[in-house]
Formats: sequence, structure tokens, C-alpha cells
Amino acid sequence: LSGVGGFIGNLLAPQLRKVAREEVILAGSLVLPAVGCLFAARSASLGLTTFGALLIAAGAAAGRVAFDSLLQRDAPDAIRGRSFARFETRFQITWVAGALIPVAIPPVYQDLRIGLFVLAIGLGFAGLSYIAGMRAAREAVARRRRRMERTREAVERGVRANVSTNTDTGSVLIDNLRLRDTSPSFRLIPSPARPPGVTHREGPDMPRRSPRAIALWGAAGDIAFGERIEPARLELDWTSLELDRTIAAFDGDEIVGTGRLFSFELTMPGGRLLPAAAVSWIAVLPTHRRRGILTAIKSTQLDDAAERGEPLAMLYASEAGIYRRFGYGVSTSSMSVGVSRRHAAYLRPVPDGRIRLVDEDDARKLFPEIFDRARRVQPGAVQRVDAWWPDQFFWPDPDDKGTRFYCVYESPDGGLDGYAAYRFEARWGNGPQGTLHVTDLVSVTPDARAVLWRYLLDVDLVETIKAWVVPVDEPLRWLLREPRRMEVTRLGESLWVRVLDAPAALSARTYATPGRVVFEVVDEFRPDGGAAGRVALDGGPDGAEARRTSDEPDLVVEVAELGGILLGGVRPSALARAGLVDERTPGALAVADAMFAVEPLPFSMTDF
Repeated sequence: LSGVGGFIGNLLAPQLRKVAREEVILAGSLVLPAVGCLFAARSASLGLTTFGALLIAAGAAAGRVAFDSLLQRDAPDAIRGRSFARFETRFQITWVAGALIPVAIPPVYQDLRIGLFVLAIGLGFAGLSYIAGMRAAREAVARRRRRMERTREAVERGVRANVSTNTDTGSVLIDNLRLRDTSPSFRLIPSPARPPGVTHREGPDMPRRSPRAIALWGAAGDIAFGERIEPARLELDWTSLELDRTIAAFDGDEIVGTGRLFSFELTMPGGRLLPAAAVSWIAVLPTHRRRGILTAIKSTQLDDAAERGEPLAMLYASEAGIYRRFGYGVSTSSMSVGVSRRHAAYLRPVPDGRIRLVDEDDARKLFPEIFDRARRVQPGAVQRVDAWWPDQFFWPDPDDKGTRFYCVYESPDGGLDGYAAYRFEARWGNGPQGTLHVTDLVSVTPDARAVLWRYLLDVDLVETIKAWVVPVDEPLRWLLREPRRMEVTRLGESLWVRVLDAPAALSARTYATPGRVVFEVVDEFRPDGGAAGRVALDGGPDGAEARRTSDEPDLVVEVAELGGILLGGVRPSALARAGLVDERTPGALAVADAMFAVEPLPFSMTDF
């Protein structure tokens, strides 16, 4: 019956999609089997029981097809594959668990009617819950549209409401579907652009992305950062990634401010990969500073991330004084180091394994897999999506000096557990005085890192080895016979994290020791958002649960400080000594210090 029902469900699902949305098919795949089971339980007849079993199998197959279609339609590229895998795993486990129930229960206690009633109740509850959720989502969208309509009416006086792209004339034309504004002097327009054939979720009639519009948008960012405009970079897949999460601020027809979000994953302590909104391309032209444009962009981005269910936003700050007022806190740090080759001897023998030089074509094939394994065990690591590698990592920067080289570490058992990318800048005086610039060093194991460093420190014709970004707990210092020879030339913040959903963020990691802390989070920028308020955290090495509470707080923190301690990059007691954490319960800081400690320290690894 299961096979026959599954065949029927798979046969009907494509036809149903022609006349009904995926959400309706999913709801029907739950409710209709529930009704069938209920009738079968009341009659206990063989015919109705057989019909109920067929409905369940057909509903499972049709619901699975509908869910797959929903993922293809709505899920961001960065998480689609993982979502498919999780659904398939749970789907199969559910079938196995259902089959084990009648085996585990002795026959004397088995009653067909009771089983059918339980199935009807379970399926009915799931179906009604899903329908209620759909209704709530529609109401939320309707409320949001009403708010935007009120905003639009308030700011449209004397301002043209729509801008789009006319590729024939080269003028900028972007449909103004979501307009947010804080003053009548400019308009902030989140872009509707999507890849050809894909429409924005808020409206079906949208122009396809225009290279001219992308070029104008990207050029505004280059001007704001004082960088050379490179038209070729604006044609890359990386630039066109997730155009529906880009924002442009207009003054007339001129783009005067930009911003964008990427849908990335952040590795939490304990190994969970948490979806996060990665903020990039934040820029305001120097002619339009101090007009509230940046504040409007940041507010829109945080609203977008919260509405998508992303518990965190994250960024790299070009200027450290800007982002704290929006709730971002320093979550990871990094340093730059230099070592003189003459003083680079190791204290102990080099571990086994060998280094193999590879060309760029091989590096493009090998590096992503090695990095993906490494980032899953490194707290604070940021995902590198497919478009990042060719358009960011391997893109030739005309300002770089020297020749690029790539190498991999091969362990004694033949596995590739690390790689390094570096530039060799040759220089001659009274002998060789070259500089080796380490641009990326990634390792899955400590042995891989030790052997890679040994290779980099031994390259001939080099006087100094420099690495721009390494972890603050970089083990190289302790590998050297003379630790002081690793000179730190820069120590600063890397990743800034903004918590949007405090219970979800705190529940997404493990903790070094068991404990309980009640936080009161102050969020002045989003006082009604998901970060503000009191949250009780119960956590330990096996996981954590954070929930809203009315209990008195142990620690009072601003949302920026919560982002700072979340990954373990700074101890709560250190922030308390700086006056940034208020300990209300004696001993709570010691408990929090012990709980939030991580090994190794968080390191973000990826620029974006």
C-alpha cells in the first residue's frame, strides 16, 4: 500500500502544482489523510482502512514534492542543499520510526482503531498548525505592506515614485517596490533584481537585472571607498549574487548610497552552521554624508534579515566607530605577523607529511573542499560560497606585488588537510631580500598547520615572511624556538556580529561548562526587536536552551556586547572591567566566563 500510495502521490503532485500553490498541496497532504484516518477509525472496515493507508502514503509523496518545490522557489542558494539534506534525513527517519512502533508494541496491546485515531489527531494537528502559520505569515506581509504604503505616502510629495532601468538609453530604472525613507531629500530602494526568469516574492512583474544598473550601483561604492572603478569586476557572478538583497539610495536619478546582504553560514562553537546576514558594499557618497542615508540602509537591512529568520547579521567594519550604534559588537579578532627567515627555527621536529605545489587550476578544484572541512571545526568561520572563489580569492589584483603560488599539505595517509596561498615579492640588495606574503593559510589539523608554516618559512631567496590575517591564538609563536621572533604588526577586530534573535543565537552553540545565566539585553536601535529583553540561558557541552523570562537578570548587556561574547572572542568579565557589562548577581561573571570559553578562539577566515 505504501508503494502504491507513493506512486499515486508522485503522479498527482506535478498535476496539482499546475492548479494550486505548493503551500496548499502541503496543507492538503496533511489534512486529507487525517480525515481519511478519522473515518477509518470510526468504521474499522477493511476498505476504509486501506483507503486511509493509501491517503497517508500519497500525501507523504505529494507533500515531499511540494516541499522540494518550495525550497527551490524560496530558499537562498547558500542553504538550499543543506535544507534538502535535513528534510530527506528526517523524512526517512520518520518512516522508520513509524514502522518500528507496531513492532515494539506487543500484539496484545495493539488496537487498530486507537492507532488510526492517533494518526488522525497527529496529522490534523500538523495540518491545522501549518494553515495557521500560513495565515499568520500572510497577515504579517499585509501589515508590512500597509506600513510601507504609509511611508510611501509620507515621502512621495514632490518625489517621483518609480525608477527603473532602460538599457536602450542607459538611464537608471529600478521598480520601487519597497520604499523606506527618513527625509524628503533621498529615496531608499531595495532592488527587486533577480536572475532571469525568477521573480521577487513581493511582485511578479519585475524587470530582469540590467548590467547597466549593476555597474552604476557598484561604481557608487567604488567612489565612496576611493577605489579605482573596474568594470570587469562588476560583471562577475560575485557582484550579481543575491541581487534581491541589494539596496540603492537615490537623489533624483543618482545613486548616492549602497548596501547589500549575502546569505551565509557562521560556524558556532560546537559546530552548528547558523544562517547569518553578511553585510557588504555599505557606502555613501561624500557629497551626501550626514543625511541619515546610512541609518536608513542599516535599518532596512536589519529588518530584512529579521524577517527572513536570520538570528544574526555580521560585517567587517572599514571604520570601527560606525557600527556600534546599530548594535554590532566585535566578535572575532585577528592579527598580522612577520617572521625573519634567519630566526625561524622550530623548537621541535616537524610533523610528518609533505607539501605539494599546485597550479591555479588545481587550486580552484582542491581549496574549496579543504576550506569547507576546516571552517566546520573553526568557531567564527564564515562560509565561502561557490562564486566567492573565482571572483574574490583568485581574482588578480593589479595592486598586488609578486608572483602567486599555491600549495597543499598531504598527510602520511594521503589526505589533503591544508593549503596555503602566497605571493613571492622578489627584491635584491647585497643579496636576496625577498618578502613572502601569506594571503591564506587554512588547516584542518595542527600537523597540517605546522608543516605548512615550516614550508613557508623555508622558501629560498626570502628575508621576511609576512601574514596579514592570522588568528590571535596562532600556534606559530609556540612552534618557534624563539617565540619573540614572531612579531605582531597589527592586532585588531575582524568580524562584527549583530544579534537579531537572542534566544535563537544563544541556543545555537554549545558551552564549555554547564551553567545558567539570565541576560537583560538593551537594544536602543531596535527596542522592539528579537534581541531586546530578558533571556534565560541554560547551557553546557551538550547544547543549550535560551528562552524569554521574567526572572531578574544576572547580567545586563547592550546588544553589541552580546554579539561580542557570543562566539567566545572576548570574556564577559573583560567587558565588565571596561564598564560595558553590569553584573547584578555576584558570581554571574565567573559563570559566564566559564560557559562562553571556546577552543580554539573564534576566527572568521573569510572577507566579504
